Amino acid sequence: MQRFEYLTVYVSSTGQYQASDGSWQKLDELGQQGWELVSVVNEVNNLVAFFKRP
Repeated sequence: MQRFEYLTVYVSSTGQYQASDGSWQKLDELGQQGWELVSVVNEVNNLVAFFKRP
């Protein structure tokens, strides 16, 4: 059975996400690292994106 690693990030309206160090990075960098977008949820004043990768 394949196992996955999961990542949850806050997303800005400019298409950037907040990294664990507090800096803002471009979302396409996650794709280059092999992350696949699974879902996006609208939380009070924020978008929360959920990713997975093998």
